[in-house]
Amino acid sequence: MTSAARTLIVTNDFPPRQGGIETFVRELADRFPPDGVVVLTGSPTPAAQPGEPVPYPVVRHPARTLLPTPRATAHAA
Repeated sequence: MTSAARTLIVTNDFPPRQGGIETFVRELADRFPPDGVVVLTGSPTPAAQPGEPVPYPVVRHPARTLLPTPRATAHAA
C-alpha cells in the first residue's frame, strides 16, 4: 500500500489569531484536499480557543514555538 504525498505546514499558532500570517497559513491549508495536508503546530496557550473543526490532521507538538527542522518533520510523520 502506498501513501499519498502530503504537504506539511508548520505554524506556531493554530487555530490562528485574527489577522496576520497565521490567518494566511490557515487559508492556505484550507485550499488543500483534506488528505493532502497536515498541520504541525505548537502547544496552544491557555487563552487559545479550539476553533472550528478542520477536515485535515492537526498534530500538536509539546513545544510552544516550532522551527521547521528535520526533528519537527519526523514528529508529524
